Amino acid sequence: MQLYATRMDGEIPAQDWQELCSLIPEYRQGKIRLLLVRQDRERSLLAGLLLRHAIRETLGEESVHFEFNSCGKPALAGRSDFHFSLSHAGIWIVCAVDGQSVGVDVEKTETVDFPSLARVAFSLEEQRTLQNKIGAEQLDYFYDVWTMKESYCKAVGQGLSLAPETLTVKAGGLGQWIIAPRENPGWRLHQYKKIETGYKLAVCALHESFTEDMHLIPWRSLR
Repeated sequence: MQLYATRMDGEIPAQDWQELCSLIPEYRQGKIRLLLVRQDRERSLLAGLLLRHAIRETLGEESVHFEFNSCGKPALAGRSDFHFSLSHAGIWIVCAVDGQSVGVDVEKTETVDFPSLARVAFSLEEQRTLQNKIGAEQLDYFYDVWTMKESYCKAVGQGLSLAPETLTVKAGGLGQWIIAPRENPGWRLHQYKKIETGYKLAVCALHESFTEDMHLIPWRSLR
C-alpha cells in the first residue's frame, strides 16, 4: 500500500489551468466542468493529478484507460493488481493505492449538526456511544466513525449506497478497526494521526499491512 497526499497552497494560476487539465483523464475533466465552486474544481483537479503521479510512480505508465463499475467507481482497465481511492477536503487531497481493493477518506472536522447526521448514518450502537461522549469528544468520535465508515464504503465500490446505518465500526485490536456485520471478514480500517489538527484520515483495506508513511507532494510538482 502507498498513500500520497498534496495540499492546496494558494490558487492555481489561470494560465496553468488548461495545461494541468490536459494531464488528467477525460472523465475527471467532465466532473470538474460540473462543479460551480472554484475550490471544488481545484481539489478535483489536484486529485486527478495526484492519481496520475501515483500511477506513474507505481506502474511506470503514462497512458492508461479507465473503466467503471455499476456505481461509477473508476478503476484501471485490465489492471486487477492496481486499485486506488481518492478523497479531498479543505486543503488536503489524498490518494491510496494498493494491490487489492482500497478506500480512503479525509474530512475537515468542522462543526456540523452531527446528531442529525448520526441518526441517518450511524448504527444504534454508534449513536449510543456518541451520546455517551462529552463536549469535544463527541465531534472527535463522529469524524472517527464517519471517515472509517466512508473509507469502507469506497473500498467495496458501492459508496454510501451500502446503507451506512446498518454497519458498525468496532475496535479490532492492534490499533485497527473492523466493520460489523460484513460479508468479507478480511476488511480492516486504519486511522492516520499524522495529518494536521482539524482533519481526520482513514483507510480501509483487505489486509493489516497499512503504511505509516504518507508521501506529501507539492502540487506544483504534479506535472
